[in-house]
Amino acid sequence: MPQSPRHIPGEAKLGRMDLLPQVLVDGLTVGGTYALAAIGVSLVFGVLNIVNFGHGATFTVAAFVAMLMLANGGNLVLAFALGAVMAGLYGYLTERIAVRPLRNASVLMPLISTLGFGMVAENAIQLCFGPETEPFSTPITGAPFLIGSATVSPWDIVTLAVVIIAITGLWILLHRTNFGTAVRAIAEDRRAAELLGIDSRRAISVTFCVSAVLAGIAGILAAALYNAASPTMGSAMMLKAFTASVLGGMEQIAGAVVGGILLGLSEAATSVYVSSAWRDGVGLLLLVLVLLFKPSGILGRKHLDKVERPSLDLLPLPPVPRFDLRAPGLWVPLLLLLMLPIMVPNSYILRVLTVMGIYGTLALSLNLVVGFTGIVSLAQASFYGIGAYASALFSTRLGFPVWLAFVVATAITGLFGVGFAWPVMRLRGHYVAMGTLGLNGVISIIMLNWIG
Repeated sequence: MPQSPRHIPGEAKLGRMDLLPQVLVDGLTVGGTYALAAIGVSLVFGVLNIVNFGHGATFTVAAFVAMLMLANGGNLVLAFALGAVMAGLYGYLTERIAVRPLRNASVLMPLISTLGFGMVAENAIQLCFGPETEPFSTPITGAPFLIGSATVSPWDIVTLAVVIIAITGLWILLHRTNFGTAVRAIAEDRRAAELLGIDSRRAISVTFCVSAVLAGIAGILAAALYNAASPTMGSAMMLKAFTASVLGGMEQIAGAVVGGILLGLSEAATSVYVSSAWRDGVGLLLLVLVLLFKPSGILGRKHLDKVERPSLDLLPLPPVPRFDLRAPGLWVPLLLLLMLPIMVPNSYILRVLTVMGIYGTLALSLNLVVGFTGIVSLAQASFYGIGAYASALFSTRLGFPVWLAFVVATAITGLFGVGFAWPVMRLRGHYVAMGTLGLNGVISIIMLNWIG
């Protein structure tokens, strides 16, 4: 997400402690949007014990629907309502198409299907609107006002008010209605709830819709807060939602709120006291630390396994194949690859085949981890980047021959893999995927910002 354009009057003259009120205001405002998004993650996880990796696309769908309404002279309340409705429809389609057919499959299946469904939605939006960031203007205008040394804009007040109303409405829905009773029963034991006559399919579909509506509201608020909507904004917000949910406790609505506020405050403090370039890295680092030392989160339960899914194994592990150097199936493909420059004289086709080989090798690395260990690693892209940067730095800055730089970079990447494996082996199930996702994000932030 783009950084906030707000400016504190006389900021250059303020000391570090004088900026604390501004940190609190910004942290609470942004953290409120994170809390709404994290509640959606916790709702789905609590009911189905799966992680919806397509959750981020909901932010983008709602934000762009609201942006279109406002750009064409629509009312702000109507734009909010239509964006939330479209987000709910997207949530229903996600459950109906990407989750329901795989409800009894391994944990990996709905993870991949929801991720793919979200990528389709985001790419469709990018196809319609282009890859550029679109301006998101709201009819709420007015000069910011000061509370002590903190600058508060009218939209800050609107954001906090909407967040409080949405969280209060959700609490009433879950604790004062028959639907809420059914959802809480399914969260405890789906099979027992079904034996009592609860329609679990209907309750789960509505839960996805409610989760998506909350995420859609968060997306609209975030787009208005930063005055921008981007086709890829959902990917960044998805990481925030997962981080906030894990911080507070994956099954706890109150934990999601606490996690969102803590994440918002930590990012605001990092922007002011360190650098805005590292604000995203702090949140991801918090995610990794919490997963390592208290995976259940601040308010989460110690044991999160569901009765209907007692095992969080991702895939049944296949037998390890025999590695026979005399097998022709090993050498023939290698010989064909070495002969490609002779067999394919066209440079363009050769380049396409080369890129296919690179991507195939990357996919093979993921297949080794998932297929033979049952671990879902979302950190393969970071190893890809580490190898690329290491080989480039050794060959250009240290003057290594290309072949030697390749060998050294491969060894360095392997050492990073060992470093990744140490914390990951402390986790299991969904938390492995989230931990590797957080580590991948930390490495990406370092690559983008550690210029020296």
